[in-house]
Amino acid sequence: MSFAKVIWFFSNAGPIDVIGPLLLPLGIGFALYQCNYWYILALALWRRFRSAPLPKLPERDRLPIVATVPSLLRNREELEAIQAAIESVLANGYPAPMTIVACVDGTEVRRELYSELRRWSRRLKTPGPDVRVFVTGHHPRRGKGVAIDTGIVEVAARVADGRIPEHCAPVVFFNVDADSELSPGALELMVWNLVRPSRLTGAPGMIVTSHVAVPQKHYWKGWRHFFSMPGIIALSVAREYIVSLGLGRNNSRVLPHTGASGALYCTWYEVVHAAPTYARFLLTLTMKDWVKWWLGEAPPSFAANRGKLEPLPEAIAGMGDDTWMTWIAMASRVLPDRSIDFEFPRTPAHAAWRALVTYFARPFRYDHRAKIYTATPTTVKGLFKQRIRWNISRIWTVHRWIPGLAFAWT
Repeated sequence: MSFAKVIWFFSNAGPIDVIGPLLLPLGIGFALYQCNYWYILALALWRRFRSAPLPKLPERDRLPIVATVPSLLRNREELEAIQAAIESVLANGYPAPMTIVACVDGTEVRRELYSELRRWSRRLKTPGPDVRVFVTGHHPRRGKGVAIDTGIVEVAARVADGRIPEHCAPVVFFNVDADSELSPGALELMVWNLVRPSRLTGAPGMIVTSHVAVPQKHYWKGWRHFFSMPGIIALSVAREYIVSLGLGRNNSRVLPHTGASGALYCTWYEVVHAAPTYARFLLTLTMKDWVKWWLGEAPPSFAANRGKLEPLPEAIAGMGDDTWMTWIAMASRVLPDRSIDFEFPRTPAHAAWRALVTYFARPFRYDHRAKIYTATPTTVKGLFKQRIRWNISRIWTVHRWIPGLAFAWT
């Protein structure tokens, strides 16, 4: 009898009577939990159609940069990838002196490819006399971090002997993955974010990360590829990058960001140049130093000991080198003359105050308009190895940084 009444109701009731009881809870739920989508849609349409130009660096902030492009150079495909990455950096239109260094980890593994890359770099046409490209490396393989440090050491040597003029000596450092391509104006936009003074403290930023994306040609090759395992993996990773690396960084957060994407980030050159020696300095810290610091004595000084310490690039090698650079940058400060202060806070009270100010000033910066398009694994094995490497890196980086965490709480 009840079923017959239901049939009669749907046969004789009007459309509003039928869908009204369904629309009411749907509308209430949307108003309570999903109304922010209207704001997101409106903001996305506004940004899409207003076509605001990217900010330009004023003359005083057009700082010389160095961009390292590390690579294992295992095959011709990787040779073509690093060449494309270097050409992408050259074509990005950065309006100041620029040095690009291809850093090969393991120069003797494929000696013929390394020699070909060097010859190619000598023939390469640059946009101007203040733009330089050269190739360096080491053997045997010692990790991405050591490869980057090899490039930085070579840059420092060329500045010291005059091969890189003083006005081209780098002030800002970029790391660019060898399988990546930059969006137009990305370098200038990231430097603009780095030098932009904080509204709270007036200090510039310490590190800027980019928006990592997977190029469409990598995950869309037609419907047949769309339903294949490589297509599904590539598309899933592309979606993940949008949400975790893009949307998550673009949103307002209670906790500040603590990790830059290794595909493309920039920081002050002196931070990267000092990183191997700072790693050695951290190994000299003891529990006794920490106790004395809490009892009122000054903490160990990096500046006072820097000349006595041998650089330890192996400490920043391996997994998590980008996170390592992020933490060094966050633990240091930029002085008015744009030199870097690596010293620990004088007392625990100073450390707490610096941590509080850093929380609100957010020297870690991100701009979704600075995009880098990078490749992604297309096999289950490759994806598994990538995620294992990423997650182990967090544990390993914390292990290496523990002595510094006792003094620098940022």
